[in-house]
Amino acid sequence: IKAMDVEEIKQKKQEVNDKIAGLLNGFEDEIGVQISDVGFVRRVSYDELGREIGKEYVVEVKVEL
Repeated sequence: IKAMDVEEIKQKKQEVNDKIAGLLNGFEDEIGVQISDVGFVRRVSYDELGREIGKEYVVEVKVEL
């Protein structure tokens, strides 16, 4: 993986923001309910030497019914 400069990181961050916003908008349009909150936790797995070997994001979306 190549190192990214600050501008590249900002661009990638905006891309992920846009993707998340698109998913949330699509959900609201399809289901017809308003999302009131989105939260997430990053869970990391480590090997016996304490090195990161994996990760997952647990996401919770709250809706107003």
